[in-house]
Amino acid sequence: MKIYQDLLAGADFAEMAKAKSQDPGSAEKGGDLGWFGRGQMIPVFEETAFKTNPGQIAEPVLSNYGWHIIQTLDRRQGENGEEVLARHILLRIEPSETTLKQLKMDAFSLYQKAQEKGLQKAAQEMGYKVEESGVFQEKDSFIKGIGRDANLVSFASKILWAQFLIFTIHPTVMPIFVSYRIAFLFIILLLKMKKVEL
Repeated sequence: MKIYQDLLAGADFAEMAKAKSQDPGSAEKGGDLGWFGRGQMIPVFEETAFKTNPGQIAEPVLSNYGWHIIQTLDRRQGENGEEVLARHILLRIEPSETTLKQLKMDAFSLYQKAQEKGLQKAAQEMGYKVEESGVFQEKDSFIKGIGRDANLVSFASKILWAQFLIFTIHPTVMPIFVSYRIAFLFIILLLKMKKVEL
């Protein structure tokens, strides 16, 4: 990966993130994610950030969002355990139009089956695993099981104007680079089906 090689050769990480990263939440800040502890990032990202020595740039890792180039800057002991300061460059992998069309068809099929049989049974029949995110609020930027997605939180707040309980559905067998898209489509679909009473 050329960006990774350029960084190893001495290119400025912050400038590279501003120019190349496709993470709208951190790109303009030079990829800076601030301090975070365990359980606040998706597993592969967290594992990489915590095992990388301060000042080092980890080899690119693939998540549901795409490829991440992560640099761990520092670590400290926080109130709830170890924390790291890190930044990253995100390079998204976009699914084809054919894949997106199939995902929309799958989402609609799931919706129809869930109306008849309930979400758990419908998902099981289609080979999906249902996971509960837990409650999150409009002010939150991190959603357990999904990661940081300010756009999704903003979308949810406009739909229900409250706290939410959502379900994400991940395929049991599916290339990782399309699983986030699947989860996003189903989250949009299923947000309308479940609301936490305040």
